Amino acid sequence: MVCLHSRQARDYTKYLETQPWVDHYEACTPLSQELYAHVSRVGIRGAYFQVPWVSDFLIYFADGRKAIRELVSAGGLRRKNVVEKLEFSRRYWAATDIDDWKIVLVPGQRNS
Repeated sequence: MVCLHSRQARDYTKYLETQPWVDHYEACTPLSQELYAHVSRVGIRGAYFQVPWVSDFLIYFADGRKAIRELVSAGGLRRKNVVEKLEFSRRYWAATDIDDWKIVLVPGQRNS
């Protein structure tokens, strides 16, 4: 069972489940606050380093690689707080063994 946070996430899981290159995936993957110290604070509000965060999807590819996908609407990309959260995620995952990080544009609103 997968718990999802939006219709867009549900639609993305349906897409992932049809892809032969996807072995499996996790939704709402928590970020370890212990690793926040490895994330550059430049351009990101300090308060974001004080709270727990999750990434939308951690994907395990059939060839053994792993990737992160963050869902966002085009409108969300015009909001500074959404862009900061995405950048926080990108920097966080860059400090781990996962270097395949991408944004997936989805239709409509997303509560971020």
